[in-house]
Amino acid sequence: MKEFNNIYNMIDVTPTSCAILGIEEPSGSIGHVIEEITTDLSGYKKLCVLAMDAFGYYAYSLWNKKMPFLQSLHEKHSLIISSVMPTITPVNFSTMITGTTLKAHGGNSMSSILKCETIFEVLEKNNMTGSGIGLKDFTGSRILGRYSQMPVIYPDDSQDIEWDDGFYNSFLPLVEKSPDFIIAQLGTIDTVFHRFGPSSEKVVPMLQKTDEMLSKVVPMLNKKGYGVIILADHGQQDKVDVQGGTHGSAYWQSRLVPCTWI
Repeated sequence: MKEFNNIYNMIDVTPTSCAILGIEEPSGSIGHVIEEITTDLSGYKKLCVLAMDAFGYYAYSLWNKKMPFLQSLHEKHSLIISSVMPTITPVNFSTMITGTTLKAHGGNSMSSILKCETIFEVLEKNNMTGSGIGLKDFTGSRILGRYSQMPVIYPDDSQDIEWDDGFYNSFLPLVEKSPDFIIAQLGTIDTVFHRFGPSSEKVVPMLQKTDEMLSKVVPMLNKKGYGVIILADHGQQDKVDVQGGTHGSAYWQSRLVPCTWI
């Protein structure tokens, strides 16, 4: 594993988002503002967080050359974030919107009722709106959408190898409504990794299509006045002696995720 000079924590995503938006943090937030990000995005009044489910540093290090747009962003701005434990999706998305750990927010499943204030409640107090986006029956819709003012559930229109075909067409109308804050789960990356394992070349077509989609979405968001943060909720590691991927542990492949912004 590459050595990193500084590793941030998933609890830092919430205070960083709030600093960019110019609002107070949720009452239970215990993270710290990531100054590198807030300095660069200080000119934006709106923010979009794009979370590539399971696309950890392990997968990025294997396939970044197959994703030229995402790689170009990381060449300009890049840092590493450590997921909170356990390294599963409901826990870490709940952390992204509360700024605290599982013990405090209680979001250990998609049906969990969060025990502390979210960024969406803070937005509402400030007469601002937020949107949570995800596939039906994924954390992006079941938690992020449920707590947001403008939920979006997008269809899985995938053919052949799965990827988030429905995301783009569902996302564009939302951006036209101009919510102040958007947090989106690109969920089928995790699904494909679970099926084949993050190191399998079978995941490459999906990642290339995702990169192509990001190359359209990110510039459009910037033009609409959004700063954009791209990260993952957790990573994945290959299963031993069997095809597929897994996560949930403290192994670095599941815990460390790359983060970039523009």
